[in-house]
Amino acid sequence: MFNIMKVSSFITAVLISCTITYSQSTEETPENLFQQYMMVYQQVQQIQQQALSDENITSMTDAFTTKVEAEMIKKNPDMQPLLDKKNELIAAYDETEKAGDKEQLEKIEAEFRPVAQQLMAAQQEILEQDEFKAEAEKIDMALQKKMEEINPQIQQLISNMNELKSQIESEYDQ
Repeated sequence: MFNIMKVSSFITAVLISCTITYSQSTEETPENLFQQYMMVYQQVQQIQQQALSDENITSMTDAFTTKVEAEMIKKNPDMQPLLDKKNELIAAYDETEKAGDKEQLEKIEAEFRPVAQQLMAAQQEILEQDEFKAEAEKIDMALQKKMEEINPQIQQLISNMNELKSQIESEYDQ
């Protein structure tokens, strides 16, 4: 959970909208559609993790995150303690996860939520600036390219997942 939080929120949003394959069920109940969607989503997460582990992608993402955080602090110095708290909580989460203390993990997650919300609002404001949008698009393109290297059918799979999502939404809108 916290590893993904280290990556810029725009990458997370793009990645969540991606897909792999899905099998067409003969009976398309909402439950079957949701199961298909979840299967695809899990497969996409695996590809995402592979793509994000690429040294070039990691380097670009880390540099971008550092730049965004610096701009956040520049605009509002009160962001520094929040960023420090975020890093502290991530480190605590990682250690607690290794120890297997589920109760403590829940406490850390609860403490992290308001910090993350404040940081995401400030981050979104920065990401709306043209300079940052352009750099985010560059990283997104590199990520998409890496995902295509991992699975050349990724664009078709994204389309399949979006179709499943639309089908699920239309089932629940009825």
